[in-house]
Amino acid sequence: MDFLRSIEEDLHGLIHETKKKFPVVRDAADKGLETVVLMRQQYAQSMRVEAAPGPGHAVFKSDAILRPFLLACNHATANPKLLISCFNSIQRLVSWDAITTEAVGNILRVLHIQAEHTSSQDIQLKLLQTLLQLLTLAFNRCDEQMTNEDLIGQAMWICLHLQAQANNPITANTAAMTVRQIVTMVFDNVVQLSTSAASPELKHSAKNVGFLVFQDLCLMSREEAGVWLKRTTFSKLLGVELVEAVLTSHSELFRTDVEFRSMLKQHIKTLVTMNLDSLLMPANATNPSMFPLLLRIMRLAATVLANFTSLLPDECVVIWLALLEIVATGTYSPSSPPAKAGRRTERAAVALTAPALAPTTATPSAGAPVHPAALNYVAWPVLLAMEVVSKACHEPEVLPALALYPGHALLQVARTVAAVVATSPPADYKPPHDTMFYRSGLEFLNDAETPPLQPFYHCLRLAVVCMAQMVAVLPAPTLPPLQMHYMVAATAPFLLNAFVCTLRFCRDAEVVNLVLKALHGLATAEAARRPDPALELRPVGVACLQALCVFSLPIVPAARMVKCITGTGQPSMVEYSAEELGPVPDEPLLTWKEVQAMKTLFRTVHTIENDLNTAEWRVLLEGFEVLVALSALKQKAKGVHTKMGTGPQALKVEDEDVEQQLVMLGFSVLEYFTNSTNEGILRPEALIHVLEALRLICLGQLQAVAPTADSPPPPAPSVVSDTPLHAALQDLLKGEVMLAWDVLAIPYAQHLRVYDQTLGLSSSPGTAFTPSFALRLFVQLAKQHPLAWSFVMHELVALSCAVSSGGAGFQAFTTDAAFQLMQAAMLSPTTMAQTDICSFMTLLIQSESMKERTLAGLLDLLQSCGHLLSTGWPTVLATLTLSADFDTRCQVVAFKSVRLVVDDLLGNMPLEHRKACIGCVGAFAAGATDVNVSLTAVNALWSIADAIAKQATDVDGLWPRAMGELRRIAADPRPEVRNCAINTLFGMAATHGSAFGLIEWTLCLDDTVLPLGATLAAPVTVADDASASVLRTHHSRDSVAKQYDESRVLVLAGLARVMQTHGAALMAFEAWFPSLWRELLAYIEREAAHIAVEVALAAVQTLLTLLQVAATDAVDAAATPLRAGVGMRMVDGSLSATPEAPTSTVRRPSGNAPRDPAIWADAFALLLRIAVARPVGGDKDADVGAAVVHAAVQLYNQCRHRECAAPARVHELLGLLNTCMERYAIALPATITGGTTNSVHARVLNAYDDCGYFVPTVHAALLEQVLGFLGRATALHSAVLIKHTLATLAKLVENVDGAAVAAASLKVLRVLQPLLDTKTQDVATTAATLTSVEKAALGLWKPAVPVLNALATHALPVAGAQLAPALFAAIEGVLGPAPARDDAGDDEALELSVLETLVGAMVGRVPPTPEGTARFMALLTASSGRRPGVASACVQQLIALGSVANTNASLRHACRVELLALTNEALGAYLVDSTGNRSRVLTLLSTLGASPLSPRNVLVLFPSLCACISCDDAEIRRWIQQILLESNVAPTCLALLRDETTP
Repeated sequence: MDFLRSIEEDLHGLIHETKKKFPVVRDAADKGLETVVLMRQQYAQSMRVEAAPGPGHAVFKSDAILRPFLLACNHATANPKLLISCFNSIQRLVSWDAITTEAVGNILRVLHIQAEHTSSQDIQLKLLQTLLQLLTLAFNRCDEQMTNEDLIGQAMWICLHLQAQANNPITANTAAMTVRQIVTMVFDNVVQLSTSAASPELKHSAKNVGFLVFQDLCLMSREEAGVWLKRTTFSKLLGVELVEAVLTSHSELFRTDVEFRSMLKQHIKTLVTMNLDSLLMPANATNPSMFPLLLRIMRLAATVLANFTSLLPDECVVIWLALLEIVATGTYSPSSPPAKAGRRTERAAVALTAPALAPTTATPSAGAPVHPAALNYVAWPVLLAMEVVSKACHEPEVLPALALYPGHALLQVARTVAAVVATSPPADYKPPHDTMFYRSGLEFLNDAETPPLQPFYHCLRLAVVCMAQMVAVLPAPTLPPLQMHYMVAATAPFLLNAFVCTLRFCRDAEVVNLVLKALHGLATAEAARRPDPALELRPVGVACLQALCVFSLPIVPAARMVKCITGTGQPSMVEYSAEELGPVPDEPLLTWKEVQAMKTLFRTVHTIENDLNTAEWRVLLEGFEVLVALSALKQKAKGVHTKMGTGPQALKVEDEDVEQQLVMLGFSVLEYFTNSTNEGILRPEALIHVLEALRLICLGQLQAVAPTADSPPPPAPSVVSDTPLHAALQDLLKGEVMLAWDVLAIPYAQHLRVYDQTLGLSSSPGTAFTPSFALRLFVQLAKQHPLAWSFVMHELVALSCAVSSGGAGFQAFTTDAAFQLMQAAMLSPTTMAQTDICSFMTLLIQSESMKERTLAGLLDLLQSCGHLLSTGWPTVLATLTLSADFDTRCQVVAFKSVRLVVDDLLGNMPLEHRKACIGCVGAFAAGATDVNVSLTAVNALWSIADAIAKQATDVDGLWPRAMGELRRIAADPRPEVRNCAINTLFGMAATHGSAFGLIEWTLCLDDTVLPLGATLAAPVTVADDASASVLRTHHSRDSVAKQYDESRVLVLAGLARVMQTHGAALMAFEAWFPSLWRELLAYIEREAAHIAVEVALAAVQTLLTLLQVAATDAVDAAATPLRAGVGMRMVDGSLSATPEAPTSTVRRPSGNAPRDPAIWADAFALLLRIAVARPVGGDKDADVGAAVVHAAVQLYNQCRHRECAAPARVHELLGLLNTCMERYAIALPATITGGTTNSVHARVLNAYDDCGYFVPTVHAALLEQVLGFLGRATALHSAVLIKHTLATLAKLVENVDGAAVAAASLKVLRVLQPLLDTKTQDVATTAATLTSVEKAALGLWKPAVPVLNALATHALPVAGAQLAPALFAAIEGVLGPAPARDDAGDDEALELSVLETLVGAMVGRVPPTPEGTARFMALLTASSGRRPGVASACVQQLIALGSVANTNASLRHACRVELLALTNEALGAYLVDSTGNRSRVLTLLSTLGASPLSPRNVLVLFPSLCACISCDDAEIRRWIQQILLESNVAPTCLALLRDETTP
């Protein structure tokens, strides 16, 4: 096989090299060859039995083969070539595992010999290779020799000797690596055996070897003699490196084994501190060769602190303090005892600015690149110490262990690390542009000298990473709460200060994100496990969230002042110049850093929302306020260059990505709270914190003081065990931590105030109010969470009622929101009581500034949810009733709700609440300042009455309440309201009286109407109000008394309306109605005696209505259509029908019950008394008389067949007419005017005709009464009354009984004669001096003419010869001559009418008598002084009467003869005197020409006509010719001639 062949070749070569010089070696080699032959044979035999043997098989193990090589190496003077060949052969045997256990010691012996004496690099390297290969084989097969401390010591000595004596680095490094491997294998063997089934002796031996190795390494590393290796010359680098390697790879062994841990405790502190002290001495500070040792010491310290902080507190605290001192000051002096926390030397205050920083002008180490002078660099000790601290803090057990250290070691760590950041100038926060990747300083193991200085940014970054790790360890679930609280209290103020500085000055994404994550983690840790209130810890979570809010939004310019705590615990305040701060943008710019802070803020609420308290929620929500506002502004004004907000802080976004993320964050915040109702997002207790925070924010926005609530009882003192940790925490809170909190400056309030002004989050005066995000969210949560509803409602009410200046828009929104929530609660399917929901409106209405808004919200609530109200009605109505006492604007708004309730919601209102509704409406009617509101409220009472009428029974006494309210309002001092209430009261009674029973009617009339009348009749005293506005009113209503008179009139009219509508039903209540009737008559009599005429007129009209209702022939209004307005009501200015009242269940008596005549007689007697007894005080009282006459006429026409059928009743009526004429007309001449039919004299004189002239038995009395009126009128010289009386007299003559006319005809003529004589009265000489009355008297004959005509027509036929002479004489006077006047044409027409009337009477009615005919002919033929037209008319009448159409033969014959004789006489006179008779002839001829004569009559006139045909007057000739031609006399003449020739 190849292995044996190679060994055989090595042995042959060894024989060849040593056959002369080393015979012993040659002999041993020969024996080895023999052994190889035997091995081949055994190998061949084994192959026949089993598989081919491999390395480590017993076939190959033989000391005979190894012995030649060991003998050769045993000679220190041997040829190097031989030695190298032997070492190669030994390595081949070791690699094939062809050596025995005993051979290991022999090999180490020869290796020791060669290491001690050889100086050849090749031999040394080959020796080290062989040694490492040998020990590896031994340890791998757990050789017992490896627990032999001598063998291990010998191997260690070989390596350390070669490493120390080597003249070249290759050998030294190889030796160092070999010893590292040996040490590792030693401790690996200890660990392996401790877990194996080896014997205790073996385990103890292995542990003892490891103990000795580590002990000597520690001793020699600090330049002390080794106890085991007995060496004093040793490389510190290697020793420290070996110690660090052991502790790194076998830390668990030192943690679990007491002996090893004790040994570590004994040596490690001294090892680290002594080396640091020597390395950082001023003499060595600038020595570049010290860096490798410093690096390894730092690595060792990092390993110790990372693995043994919790196990070796006394030793590790020294190392921690040493490192912190290096970081804080750049030096270390263990000779001076360290001060307690916060009590270090004063020079540490400037450590980071002097020793710790390499001077910018200093020259770096040789060969290092030149750095720019503007960049600060950190000294390597500081940087390495910072790396050690950061690395140690990354171990999960380190920081909790530090919290248990005495002397507040954790505080010192946090303070020192934070000071690295907080005390750095702004320039140090900028990463170097030429550094793409940072290499940790602890990895510079191959550098023999100090590397180039690093920018201070790397140290700052390490500090940030370390602080982030301090935060990351806090949420560990295994950490006890008290310990966690101590850690937070000890580190938070320092960390926050550093984080604030970092976020302020740093722009590196990695560092910024670390800080943001740390702030989030710190807030999370605080929220996860709240400290005991008894500890009185500062709110760390609030500070973290405030910092996030502040750095979510940029502010330019930033403050130049920085406050912090230095690494030594002293407060520091540095003001940076503008050059140190670097370039500052001209305007705020929203960059990725602010967006990341916003995201962190949102991530905080998204992850720990259920753990946040009220203060933390408040900070978050205030930050979200700005965030949402920015997002909304950016949505409106898109674009990178578009500014958001106004003023100097208006900001832009950095790029489109920032813009998009800003908008998305705004949406995310809104969506989060929208979805907060999902299960698992916000627990009830968290929701309470959110609501409380929103309440505080809203109070701040309103700038109002929060209402003082009852102070809760102080929390019970927490029982905290008196542990060292608790004592340390109490001590911590009394010292340096409080100073750090005081130094910490987060400009949170100022920041929010600036952005509040910039973004306009608070509405300024003069601008429209826009609700903030917090306010909108407050309302939104109440809508989403049933548990939040009550809380939010109480707070909204408190905000609305708070006293605030300039918060009108805010409080208006809260008021509206409160009603929106009430609407939502009403509409939601929750079981919340309506009384609880509506109770808030009674609180809102108490706000002095929000009353009107509250009432508007109530209106919206009723519009949307009014149909759902049930138990909430009392509160709603009480609120509305209370608002009736507010100012006018509030009353108008509130009344809209009242109208809505009455018009639309009354039907759904339970019966038990309608009484309150009536009271509410009545309150507005009586208390509203605006009259229109009061009037509409009164109308609303009518609507309520409609609803009451729909009920089956008045179970709740609604009618008494409604009528009581109307009675109260009807006494209102405002006339409009009072009158409207009166009209409504009677309209309601008239409309719904059909549903009334005796109780309702008694309530209406006895208890309401009659007391109301008495109230209005009482004297009214009105105080003068100088401030009252003076309104222009009509003169009839320009005083309070007149206005109350109007109301009294309305009461009387309403009473008449009710009686007219329901009188029959009322009279059916026989036991009650008589007493009511008496009270009504007494009331009417009092009103009729009132001095105001309109009241008396209304009383007369009401009395008439009562008489008509009480009459036997009265018509039941229930069976007839109602007059206009009955059953109607006013709606929006127009009449509309009221809902049909349901049939009342109250049994009503029949309306056709027999009437008691006494009640009518009493009323009629009252009417007579009114005409006689009412005092006449002026012309206006004549209207009362006219009304009485009119009432009497109407009453007679209705009752003429029953109550007024008796003559005695008619005579009473005539007496009434006479009394009224005497008292109200003749006694008051000024009232007698023309042009009206409503005056007293007109009413009286027209009454005869209106009453059908009564009955024949009184006609004579009628004529006598009218003639008496005419006589008194003539005596008064009242032309108007005379004319009207003459007209009435003419009608009477025409319509009364003939016998009465015949008896009175002569008297009539006698009375008329003075009037007819005025026609012939000549006043030509005095016309200019006549008065208008005298001129009117001259024409009184004209109205007397109709009386003459009536006498001629109706009296002449019945009076006969008794009347004819006097009548013809009167007519002849009318037709006779008269003086010339202006109205001659009208006079002639009247004369002709008299003539025609007389002619008609003579032809058809008057019996023919010779005396009468002769008198009549004399009247027609008398022509002296008559007007031509009249004379012509007389001739025409003679012609007409002489025609065959006249059936009166005697009259016809007389007229014909008289006409022909008259014409012949005139023509003859003309021939004698043409001038004097010309006019007479022309009149006759023109009349005959217009009315052609018969031929026979023309033949009678023919001679006279022929005699005048030749006259000189052409006109006369023309008329004669016309008569002759038109008469056609020729045929008549021929007929006459034939008659004469016939025998």
